[in-house]
Amino acid sequence: MEDHKVEIEQLEERNAKLERRIEFVNAKLLKSEELKSDFLSNIKNEINNPMTSILGLLNQIVLSPDDAKRTATNAGLIYTEMYALNFQIRNIFNAAEIEAGQSFPELSNVNVRALIEELVYSFRHLAKKKNIEFDLSLEAEDSFVSDHEKLEVVLANLMSNAIKFSHENSTISIKTYNEDAKLHIHVQDFGVGIETKNLGQIYDRFRQLDTGTRKEFGGHGLGLSIVHSLIQILEGSLDMKSKFEEGTLFEIELPLRAVEGDGLQDDEIFFTNDNEEGEVF
Repeated sequence: MEDHKVEIEQLEERNAKLERRIEFVNAKLLKSEELKSDFLSNIKNEINNPMTSILGLLNQIVLSPDDAKRTATNAGLIYTEMYALNFQIRNIFNAAEIEAGQSFPELSNVNVRALIEELVYSFRHLAKKKNIEFDLSLEAEDSFVSDHEKLEVVLANLMSNAIKFSHENSTISIKTYNEDAKLHIHVQDFGVGIETKNLGQIYDRFRQLDTGTRKEFGGHGLGLSIVHSLIQILEGSLDMKSKFEEGTLFEIELPLRAVEGDGLQDDEIFFTNDNEEGEVF
């Protein structure tokens, strides 16, 4: 009788633990669905808004084909909207590849200085709106073996965030240097910063920090999660330091890779993942 009572108590305890576990999993699923629903709502606006603007601007050009000044102005605005739209779509594609486990390094020679300078030029129209200047200190060796596209996505997201959260009339500092067999890249802004309570959530996919700035700054919570994932894929590390209302510094470290033989040419790509040996094409 006593043994039977003990067995019942043990079963009840296991059932209670199982119920708590189920409740926890259900709560996580509900939170995930909430975040994804919020993401879909945000991304809808991120795509619809520039598309609506582009169509409106093109309509003005069609209605006034002889107005050269208006056409030139509208062309510049269309470029700005198209750049923003392309940026959002590339982030969605990258997030989908990462989520599906289909994102692997494709290594080639990357000119780090040229890549950063090209991105700064591409973001000039957004920086100009807030009268933001870029301060470049590019001391790393120009040639670096990495995945050009993934590194470009990483830096583009960090620059976009830096512009978005910088105060007007401020500076964004970008620094590169080689040390301890690694490439170091620093991207620093002097903007709104991140509150200490939110630091642990900045890399969560679909999450945008609830700091009262959502409507002002927009976004959909993909950028930093993509940066974090791509840096891991590139076998690097990412560190972040931030003070609320003082700014944020992102520090990237990437390994300096040695290439056997004569090395990679600029048009050669080295495909690699954890399960397959690299092959040069």
